[in-house]
Amino acid sequence: MDRERGFTLLELLMTVAVLAIIVSIAVPSMRSAAEKRRVIGAAEQIYSQLQLARSEAIARSAPVFMNIEAGANWAIGISDDPACDPTDNSPACTLSDINGNNPIARVFTSNEHRDVSIAAAVNQINFLSQRGTATAASIDVISTGDTGYLMSVVVGPLGQVTMCSSDADASKYVSGYRSCN
Repeated sequence: MDRERGFTLLELLMTVAVLAIIVSIAVPSMRSAAEKRRVIGAAEQIYSQLQLARSEAIARSAPVFMNIEAGANWAIGISDDPACDPTDNSPACTLSDINGNNPIARVFTSNEHRDVSIAAAVNQINFLSQRGTATAASIDVISTGDTGYLMSVVVGPLGQVTMCSSDADASKYVSGYRSCN
């Protein structure tokens, strides 16, 4: 007597149930990881642009400014013009080459970093040409998703730029970065 081989309905339902449990456990973890990556990406971009502003101030022997429009729809611009507006390009946030030619727009916004907002106590960071000293400031980068991950990009008065994550609330701490506290 030949019996056909295959899955019974009960076996199929058990497999689907096990897969549903695994997916329900994995999806929140993946969402959290994606949220963390967005915060890290925004913080690292701010960090690199601050480093650029500092090195340009030293190279030009002239001040370079980072103008900040904080909030959920944030914008940051770098320019040798202290009045540049990163939100509407009037005047535009640009940096020219050393000879004052070929201005390049230096603006980045929340459009590049979905579900990330920033908070800053200052609207402008001024890097001076003398050893790259700067206005001391801190820019907080916050995920607007479920976890609320928080990173800070800190500019010291001597112009040094660092990144850290606050461990005051363990659920918001971004591992792999030093503690801000």
